Amino acid sequence: MANSKSIDETQLRAVISKIRNQKSTIPSSPAPPSGSHATGDSPAPYDISAIVELTGAQIWATPAGMLVDSGTDSTHNWAKIKLQENSNVSDAVADVAFYFYFSNPSHDYVSVLGQVETNISARGTVDIEADSGTFDLGHTKVWVDGLFNMYTPFVGNTYSWGAAPVSIGYKNADGGENLYLGSNDYQRLTCDGTSHSLVWPNNIELAGGADALFEVQLRVSYTIDEGGYINVDFNSNDFEVGCTEVKFNILTDNRRVIGAQHTPGRNNTVH
Repeated sequence: MANSKSIDETQLRAVISKIRNQKSTIPSSPAPPSGSHATGDSPAPYDISAIVELTGAQIWATPAGMLVDSGTDSTHNWAKIKLQENSNVSDAVADVAFYFYFSNPSHDYVSVLGQVETNISARGTVDIEADSGTFDLGHTKVWVDGLFNMYTPFVGNTYSWGAAPVSIGYKNADGGENLYLGSNDYQRLTCDGTSHSLVWPNNIELAGGADALFEVQLRVSYTIDEGGYINVDFNSNDFEVGCTEVKFNILTDNRRVIGAQHTPGRNNTVH
C-alpha cells in the first residue's frame, strides 16, 4: 500500500532531529498522542484489508561519531557503531535508531493498525572493566536493550509510547576495594546476532490523514564508577546492528472520522 503523500528526506530528517532533541522532555509513560489511539483488545471483528511493510529506514546514532557506517535497502537496514568511554559516568546512554515513516492513505477514515511488529539484532561485543576502588566499591555495568516507539510529529507536540523493551544482554564488572586488595575485573558481553521481536501489545488507531514515525532502537546504557572503561564494538568484521522492517496490518474500520479525537489540526510544516 502506498502512502497518500510523500515527504522529502530533508523534511523527514528535520522531524527526526526534532524528536531526538525533545526526548529528554517526553514523559516516560505519556497518554497516547493526539491523532492516534491505542485501542487495546477490541471486540470488533476487524478484517485485514492490507499488509504494510515499511523497509528503507533513516538511521541515526548518538553520541556523535559513534556511527561508523550504515546501509539501507528493501531487505535489510544495518549500522556499524563503536564507542569507548573511560570516565566515571552514571546512567549514560548511547543508541542507534532506525526510523520508518507512514502516512494514513485516507484523509477521511481512521486506519486501524494491527499486529504492529519489528525486529532488532546486534552482532558484536561490549567489553567492560572495573578498576579496584580507592575506598568505595569500583564497578562498571552495561545493559543492551531493544526499543520500539511511535511518534506523530505533525499534530502539535510530539509524544511517544512503545512496545515493551527487549533485553539483549547485561554485564557487571566488580573491581573490589583497594583497602582489601581488590583487583580489576574484566567482563565481555557477546551479542550473537539473534533477531529479537518487538511487538505492539494492541491495535493503534491513526486518524484520517495523520502521519506516524516508527523508531526501532538499540540502546546501550552504562555506568562507570571508581574507574574503569567500556568498549562497544558493533563494527569489526561482520559485526553490526540490524533491523529489517516495521510490519503491520491495515484493519477494516468503516467508522467515519468525527470529532476532535480523530480529526486533529494537522501541521505539515517542520519547525
